[in-house]
Amino acid sequence: MATTDNTRRTYRAAIRSFERWGGRLPTQPATLAAYLSDQAVALNPRTLDVYLTALGRWHQTQGLRDPARDPGVRKTLEGIRRVHGRPKRQARALRLEHIAVFLQTLQQQPDSLKKHRDWALLQVGFFGAFRRSELVTIEVEDLSWEPEGLVVTLPRSKTDPHGEGLKRALPRGNGPVCPV
Repeated sequence: MATTDNTRRTYRAAIRSFERWGGRLPTQPATLAAYLSDQAVALNPRTLDVYLTALGRWHQTQGLRDPARDPGVRKTLEGIRRVHGRPKRQARALRLEHIAVFLQTLQQQPDSLKKHRDWALLQVGFFGAFRRSELVTIEVEDLSWEPEGLVVTLPRSKTDPHGEGLKRALPRGNGPVCPV
């Protein structure tokens, strides 16, 4: 199964965590349940869920039975969620007023390429609602200047895993905060 670079990094981190704990691959369901129990205080249940998925995927790619699917392991994780679960932290949304303050601060900086880059990144990122990972992949060839504004074409995105291309239109504005 194809996975993104970020997913592969996360899975490697999960395996390193398991091995640092003393686990060995391949592993048994009882060992996996003990690992989850020991890590429950230090790690968020959602992190443990991702780690469990990674360890299960490792077994699947080796053609082995996935111990993460064992009912005892699933029950252990469910108990951890019940005891140690916490609300998902959601960052507050950035608002237009925040962007305006950032841009005012940038305006006070000496004129430089960095200043213009940061100016563009802030506005294109905000008005295009781009993820950081998407924003850093934008190339000049991905930009299309139109009378109404700018069209950004992302060749790949987390929300476009098959690489069909994702277009975002950024309208031209007439105020101090304008991505075009």
